[in-house]
Amino acid sequence: MLISDEEQTVLEEEQDEINDSPVEEAKLTVPITDDRTLPVLTFRTWVVGFTSCILVAFLSRLFTYRQNQVPITTVAIQILILLIGKLLEATLPTGSFRI
Repeated sequence: MLISDEEQTVLEEEQDEINDSPVEEAKLTVPITDDRTLPVLTFRTWVVGFTSCILVAFLSRLFTYRQNQVPITTVAIQILILLIGKLLEATLPTGSFRI
């Protein structure tokens, strides 16, 4: 099915309105639409969330007792957690379970 130039322009304008973000990098990489079919509370979410929370709290408290305190930045933790999540994504099975 062929569409005219006018219809193509209207479609492009509608697409630009949908992906209208003030941050250019976000507009190019992150869609603002929500895919409601993706599961949110997964095994990986709970495991990575709980273990990172416990580990970061322990390390933060441990490093505050040192004479030269070692700060743990949130950016470093987020990058580390992203890598762990991607590793689990590649290694965990994709099937679902019903309890």
